[in-house]
Parts: sequence; C-alpha cells; structure tokens
Amino acid sequence: METLTIGQPAPFQFLDPQRTYLSSESSMHQSIFDTLVGFSADAQFIPLLATEWESTSDTDWVFKLREGVTFHDGTPFDAEAVRYNVERITQPGFQDWAFMEPVSHAEVVDPMTVKIVTKALLPTLPNLMAQFFIVSPTAMEAGVDAFTEQPIGSGPYKFVDWQPDDHVRVEANAEYWGGATAIPEVVWRVLPEASTRVAALQNGEIQILKDLPSDQFDMIDETDGIAALEVRSVRTPYLRFFPESPQGGGEPFNDIRVRQAFNSAINVDSIIENLLGGH
Repeated sequence: METLTIGQPAPFQFLDPQRTYLSSESSMHQSIFDTLVGFSADAQFIPLLATEWESTSDTDWVFKLREGVTFHDGTPFDAEAVRYNVERITQPGFQDWAFMEPVSHAEVVDPMTVKIVTKALLPTLPNLMAQFFIVSPTAMEAGVDAFTEQPIGSGPYKFVDWQPDDHVRVEANAEYWGGATAIPEVVWRVLPEASTRVAALQNGEIQILKDLPSDQFDMIDETDGIAALEVRSVRTPYLRFFPESPQGGGEPFNDIRVRQAFNSAINVDSIIENLLGGH
C-alpha cells in the first residue's frame, strides 16, 4: 500500500501538539512527534524517547533518554531538548486544557538524563509523559507561525502539507529510530459526517474510519474485507460543572450535594447498553 487514508471526523485545529489535548488530533500528532513514554495495545506503558524512568522522591522523576535520535530537521534529541519542551508547555495559560499544570520544571542531569519535578506527589506522571509530544527546539525557535507551516518532531513520519478542513499529509521518515514504516504515505481526510465516512470506507476511498457509530459496528464488522475493532482508550467522557463561573455557575451547582446527585442519577450501564450498543 502506497498511501493509507484515514477518515477524520473533525478538522484539525493545531499542528503544534503542545497547544491541545484533543484526543481527536492525537493520532496525527503521534505520526510526526514522539513522547517520552508510550502505550502498548493493551494500555501498558512502554519506552519511547525515554528508555527507563523512576520516581526518586515525592516530586522527582528521572528519565534516561534514548540515544541516537534526531528530529526531522537534524537537531539532536537530548536532555536539553526535553527541558526546553517542559519549560514551554508549563508556561501559565499556555495550554487550553493545562494537563501539564502539575509539572513544575525539568532539570538536565547529564546529556541523556533529565529530571522532571512535579509540584506535589504525582504517581501518574508517566501517564502525562505518554501524552506530552516533544517538538524540535530549533524549529520552534523560528516562531509558532513558521512551526505551523512546517511542524518538526522525531516521529515515524514527516509533515508534507495541511489543507484546513480537507486533509493532513505525512510521508515516511526513512531515518526513524524505531525503523522505517512499511507505508510510505498517510493522509487524514476530513469527513465530518459519520455516514460519509462509512460510505467512503465501504467504497474503498479510505482504509481506516475513526469514530465508527456504535449502531453500525456489527454491520461494518460483517462486511467482507472490513473489520470493526474495539480497543482500550485513554479517553474519559465526563460531565463538567463550573459552579463559580459567572456564565453558568452559582446555585444550585455550587452545592456539592447537587453535583453528587447528578452523578448518581447517570445510569452508565444504560448508556453503554442502549446508546453505545454494548460497546
């Protein structure tokens, strides 16, 4: 297969992976950028840019880094690159979702060892590191606009072009530290309507469909040459209250008992069975 085309349910908003925490954009980011820690198919931690890590105190984590890795622009990956990335992403107000807010800073221990310091006890830091994409410091120093036109990471694919509301295209990185991929080119084609994505899959216009409607799972799985797959996800659906917000806070949601009552009233098992088809 020369080109793998993926049906993308929503337009991409950010080519800078540190600006967003949207799971709908993560597969594209994962092709261009690496993280320190990764997830296996069964959601277990695996080494990526970090080969090993350990907690050395309540707030300190030490990561040993993979040697011989370079970014797509030739910049070497090392502890200083990680320190730069941590400093950038932890700037106050930098992230819409601020998932890295618990992190204080990073310190270079030696060229291939970095210490990441948290603000308090944080046993889930490896989980954050599995969602923290590392960008080329050299490319980012050219400015956000320049980086958006040519995002640079160390991942298995290199950026080719982005047409907003239409597609993102990447090509295989022949010098990837994990070995060259067998698929030369990947295209994320924006198809917001679920029915359009399903039809494109059935017609062979795309090879992978994201966000398959649960009520069509069995139909797709029974189609010759197509398989519907269930995989574990790090995504968490939730209902969020803003009890102090002037746009919608105050009574009754400033009363924790009301929020607890809403939580108790949600029948999760019924949602899974009746809205998600048991998936």
